[in-house]
Amino acid sequence: MVSPGIILLDNLSKIAIVSSFPPAPDSPPDPVVGAALYWRLCSSCHRVDGSADTEEARKLTPRPRPFQDPEVLAALSPVRAFNVMTFGLAGTGMASFKALPVRDRWNLAFHVYSFHHGPRTPAEKPAGLIEPGLAALSTRTDAELRAQLEAAGIEAG
Repeated sequence: MVSPGIILLDNLSKIAIVSSFPPAPDSPPDPVVGAALYWRLCSSCHRVDGSADTEEARKLTPRPRPFQDPEVLAALSPVRAFNVMTFGLAGTGMASFKALPVRDRWNLAFHVYSFHHGPRTPAEKPAGLIEPGLAALSTRTDAELRAQLEAAGIEAG
């Protein structure tokens, strides 16, 4: 069963795509800036590791979503994270961060999305892999990107 939060996120993504909000950043996100913003703005509720196990989080009803939860991450894409930061999430403690510059919201969105992958070291690009571009990376979930890789005959790890 799809949770109401996931339906809301999907609708926010559709709203952003048909409105003036960009469905992808203008340039590649800066992981250092994203991590610094997350530490400063999000870690009090979501914790630095994304587990959402903090004193502040325990005061909120509903509790903040843990970015380590596979169900939360399965429906996440950077554009969905961007939209939640832009609009907030009604009925929760998640406020809007629309006062942040668009570029910083994208840096932060990609940082949140990176919890899905855990700590990694850079690897070489597999032969034959076509870069999907920022628009595709921003709007697709891992499952959608994995399917694209597998369709191209590339084993998705």
